[in-house]
Amino acid sequence: MHKSDVLSNVSGGLKRGTAWLGHTEVRATFDLDKLLGFKETTANFVYQSDLGSKFNTHYVGAFMGVDNIEVGTNTAQFYEAWLQKNFWGCPR
Repeated sequence: MHKSDVLSNVSGGLKRGTAWLGHTEVRATFDLDKLLGFKETTANFVYQSDLGSKFNTHYVGAFMGVDNIEVGTNTAQFYEAWLQKNFWGCPR
């Protein structure tokens, strides 16, 4: 999933201008039974990346942020990772 926002400050605030913000999230699930022979086991991963300029900091200067994907520092990270083991024939 990817979300991009393009924001413009056309009056007021700190200065006029336009900025791009982006949030990308990738989810993957692997069947470890098929890959490695681990019965009824799956591996799950979530990777996310937040990029773009600091629109509120550079253009608006509001106490509250103006966009829910704005971050102070550009980041890319594995957000979640876990293994799931099913027992007694329980469905996945």
